[in-house]
Amino acid sequence: MIVLLTEMSFAAESAEAMCALVPEVEHFCRKFEGCQRFAVSFPPNRPGVLFTTEVWRDARTLRAHVAVAHHAPELEGFHSLTKDMKASLFTASPLELAALQSAEVSP
Repeated sequence: MIVLLTEMSFAAESAEAMCALVPEVEHFCRKFEGCQRFAVSFPPNRPGVLFTTEVWRDARTLRAHVAVAHHAPELEGFHSLTKDMKASLFTASPLELAALQSAEVSP
């Protein structure tokens, strides 16, 4: 499992336009094979910033998404408003809450 967290910036005065695009962006990304979760959020008290949280089945499906998404006509409005992007990529495996409550959790 691949987890991708991004922080993107956009002009604060474009907030209404950016918010209007979010449902289309989420729908576009969620339809890709291997996309297990894709969500956009706006942190409070940080105008002009949005976060994406993505979970992908594997690196192959994430690569396929990236190859298409950055040039997709459906996302042109979103990309035109985005000024900067900082991404963090992680590999992960599912973990039950009970495992966190146990003394046997490995780092």
